[in-house]
Amino acid sequence: MKRHHATFVLLSLFFTGLLVLWWTDYAGYKNSDEVRVRQERILPALMDVKPGEIRRVEISRTQEGDRIAFERRDGRWQMVKPVDAGADPMRIEALIRNLMNLRKSPDAGTIRESPSRFGLAPPAEVVRLYGAGNDPVAALEFGKVVRERRYCRPSGREGIEVVDARLFQELDAPANDWRDKTVFSLSSFQVTGLTVTRPGHPELRIGREEGHWKLMRPLDAPADDEKVEGVVAELVALRVAEGDHGFVADDVKDFVPYGLDDTSAMKIELVPNTRPTKPQLLFVGKDAPVIDDRHYAYARRADQDDVILIDLKDQRDLGTRPNALRGQRVADINPRRVESIRIEQPGRVFELTRTPTGWKLVQPTEGKADTASVQALVLRLGELRASEFLEPEAVVQPDLEPPLMTLEVKQATGPKDKVVTRLQLGRHDALRKTVYARIEGDPTRAILAIPDNFLEVLPKDAFAFRDRSVASLSPAQVSRLTITRGGRTVVLAVAGSSDQPNHWRMLGPVEAPTNDEAVTSALTLLSDLRAESFISDAPGEAKAFGLDAPTLSVSWTTEPDSAAPKTAQTAPKTTTLRVGSKDPRTGSFFASLTGQPLIFTLKPSTLLPFEAEFHTPRVLSFPAGKAERLVLRWPGRRLSFVPQPGVRGGPTKWRPEPGIDISGFDLSRLDPLVSDLSRLKTQRFDQYDGAFPAESGLSSPRLAIEVDLSGQAPRELRVGNTRTDGTLFATTATGSSGPVFFLAGPAWTSLVDAFSRGGELPTDVFAPGS
Repeated sequence: MKRHHATFVLLSLFFTGLLVLWWTDYAGYKNSDEVRVRQERILPALMDVKPGEIRRVEISRTQEGDRIAFERRDGRWQMVKPVDAGADPMRIEALIRNLMNLRKSPDAGTIRESPSRFGLAPPAEVVRLYGAGNDPVAALEFGKVVRERRYCRPSGREGIEVVDARLFQELDAPANDWRDKTVFSLSSFQVTGLTVTRPGHPELRIGREEGHWKLMRPLDAPADDEKVEGVVAELVALRVAEGDHGFVADDVKDFVPYGLDDTSAMKIELVPNTRPTKPQLLFVGKDAPVIDDRHYAYARRADQDDVILIDLKDQRDLGTRPNALRGQRVADINPRRVESIRIEQPGRVFELTRTPTGWKLVQPTEGKADTASVQALVLRLGELRASEFLEPEAVVQPDLEPPLMTLEVKQATGPKDKVVTRLQLGRHDALRKTVYARIEGDPTRAILAIPDNFLEVLPKDAFAFRDRSVASLSPAQVSRLTITRGGRTVVLAVAGSSDQPNHWRMLGPVEAPTNDEAVTSALTLLSDLRAESFISDAPGEAKAFGLDAPTLSVSWTTEPDSAAPKTAQTAPKTTTLRVGSKDPRTGSFFASLTGQPLIFTLKPSTLLPFEAEFHTPRVLSFPAGKAERLVLRWPGRRLSFVPQPGVRGGPTKWRPEPGIDISGFDLSRLDPLVSDLSRLKTQRFDQYDGAFPAESGLSSPRLAIEVDLSGQAPRELRVGNTRTDGTLFATTATGSSGPVFFLAGPAWTSLVDAFSRGGELPTDVFAPGS
């Protein structure tokens, strides 16, 4: 119990102490540190006042008998005596700050002698600071200056203090030195808007949006960021010219003589990005008399009634030529926000609109739009730039009245679409590589010179922006594929089972396995076959483009979707792609689909998958480890070999059969030969069956290779003549007919010609480099 009692007593004392500290702070009692700091201050009353709470400052000069007074109005300092004019905020704020932080000198201490000795009876100046009330919150009297020290004392107190004279040297300055010399109290980075209004000219308004400057009046167009920043920088740097002579007149009632009345003056307004700071407006009037070859203009701030001199320098014509601040970008178009595009041509209109699934062509025909061509147009519009802004009289026959083409672009800027621009296009000047254009409704009537490569993305015919996808299918639904080219027809069909659903087999001209890679490439192409361009959709024009006797024909049969409801399933459908003659201008091929009058072109590279070899490329296949005899025969030369017995692991070592002369023959080259033969492939067949062509030379081959296998039928490869492209005729048939294919590569050529060049094989017949 005694321990618990002691704990309760300690806790009670602790919380009681906290309450006492809180109450003393609330009641305004100061601790020893605060008392010491206050004792060090010359004006301790200002410790309880914030700088922003000072509403009025007065400087009384007893010897001159004048007084300078300032008041804080709407965040700015205004001189109210001896004249009503803007005051220099930096000087006043510096004075307030110095008075608030003013400390007693620890070396001199407080002097308690006659004030007259120190120039304080009467004082030279008295500075009074006022808050919201009529009585000053602090007042300080200033006396003599001795070297860099000045004597002062708080009003109503006896002690005299010594302070740094440099802090208050401005007190002796004339009233004009306290006037605000700046015209705009803003920094350039604070400005987000500029408006210029001058008699006889449309209003110029520029605003900053998303980090860039934009012309808003007299036209809606991007502004040149660098030029506008330069203008703003010059405006915020404006100062009253010619010192005191720059303050021409005070308390002016009639501004007409200076050209500063509301109807005659040029008005420049800067809008700040800080709130609640209000826009700042400057009136600029007539030119003032020239002073020493320097040209000035009369001006006044909208919230002042005094006239000043300013030097506008390069901004004298500001607002007279809006295009001088115009950016090279033709329009403020964000490609991601574009919702629709309308292109008007004589007798034809194209209308495109963005949907959740992509772009849609509304006119001249309704359907899916070609995404690539629409995106190319949108991106080009977003980055379109004018090289020049020309006066109408500077261009001969621009063909803009009426225009040859008009583009209207809408983009989402809120709940409703906003017409961003209507761009009118006129004559194409091929010599200057320029197209003349104009923004519809531009009050300046400026003619834009835009690069003629913009024409690349504009409509050239009625098929512009139409979806170029002419065939679209799911490869899994294709059950049969027929390809006819060069007088040969290849028929492929799905031969899949439950474990190989996508397995294909060749049915004609011979039945054989297929080249799965070639089949996959052909189906992938057909799954999204895209035309290079559209030529005609008029019926009966097939013959003119060689489509009545196509050089290539591809037919495919698709099965109904098994996942679709039975009521929606249809019979298998066969579609044929016909490829006709070549377009002599582009090198592309004319093509069409059965059942459609549309004629289009396909690039040669698009048709490459149909030129592939669809027969399996494998012409020989056997386990290399089962080879038990190898025979190579050239005209007049025969070599035969068998594996050495008892050798396990690593390459097979071969030895010649008894009586075989192998002088000059490297036995180590035989194992790579057998390995290559065991998985021999070709890139192309000359024929799948039939008598050997006479030019093949396979009836009397230049080289024959026989491989005897353990437990399997022997394999034979015959190699014949060399073709003009360097490949060799070859066959695996044993008679005088059968498949003929081509072997390529210097290794085969060297092997065939081995003994015609002295009986030596190449160093590595089947080296990868060969």
